[in-house]
Amino acid sequence: MHYALLIYRDDIRWSALSTEERDRIWDEAQRLADDTVKRGQFVAGAALHAPATATTVRMNHQKTVVTDGPFAETKEVLAGFLLIDCPSLDDALKVAARVPVLRIGGSVEVRPVGSRCE
Repeated sequence: MHYALLIYRDDIRWSALSTEERDRIWDEAQRLADDTVKRGQFVAGAALHAPATATTVRMNHQKTVVTDGPFAETKEVLAGFLLIDCPSLDDALKVAARVPVLRIGGSVEVRPVGSRCE
């Protein structure tokens, strides 16, 4: 079963970290990704650019509207994702618990990935 680990971080807390602290978190995140590769769990993953680089698409009165920036201002932003292959939700949660931004107030949303959206 594939699980998406959607990784959110508090951008204010992230920005307040020293370069060395951010580098340690990035290094730990890379070690986690490398470990999922070694265990045969890794499917895909990536860090995302800052929310200010986002473009949002909406429908308004049957017309497509494209705006710069994220959907809404929020404290936590989607910082990246891992797509992993695990036999159970419990195994996916064990991987999610190792995501280093949890220590600085971040969160990881774990969702099963299906063959179609429901």
